[in-house]
Amino acid sequence: MVHSWRSEFDFDKIVSDLEEETFINANINPDNPGRVWQTKHTLHKDERFKEITEFFNVCLEEYRTFYEFECERFDISICWGNYSPAFKQGKHGVHTHPMSYISGIYYLTEGSPTMFEDPVYQRREGLIKLYSVDPNKTPEAWGMIPEPGKLLIFPSWLKHGTLPHTADYARWSISFNAIPVGPCNSQSSESKLACWNVYHAD
Repeated sequence: MVHSWRSEFDFDKIVSDLEEETFINANINPDNPGRVWQTKHTLHKDERFKEITEFFNVCLEEYRTFYEFECERFDISICWGNYSPAFKQGKHGVHTHPMSYISGIYYLTEGSPTMFEDPVYQRREGLIKLYSVDPNKTPEAWGMIPEPGKLLIFPSWLKHGTLPHTADYARWSISFNAIPVGPCNSQSSESKLACWNVYHAD
């Protein structure tokens, strides 16, 4: 369900480029110590991030091929940077990614884990609760430890968030959403059930 890849880039350069971006949520709850800052959502159209976007596209095609999805490809619809300052306990609340089919997280630094919720609610609502001594290994959730160069790709409906980032360095990542484009499900049906394209507003 959650697939991972690795690739090496100049992470310091990427972080430096992200630091120059305008954070779109800069004026939302500015005094909230647990906030996570986000850049604009068009990094995939920025020449500075062309190489890393190409890597994302290669991995999306491998993901599509693995599951033999009936579409031409997955196109990135939005892509943005995430910034959690040092010591501020910034975290992402549990969420999904609406208006998307596949989502990805690419880690540029180490930091607090990304936590995924078990989508089988029967396992989360069992009458007997048994927990691990490691809170990151409970039956209801599992954690992915950020490592520079690690990419995670997963269904956009899968609930996830992060634990508070308390380290003495900033936590940086890039996220994206992708949707299937072209004729979809044409081989499994007598008619093409859908034909999607990504619309980019100017």
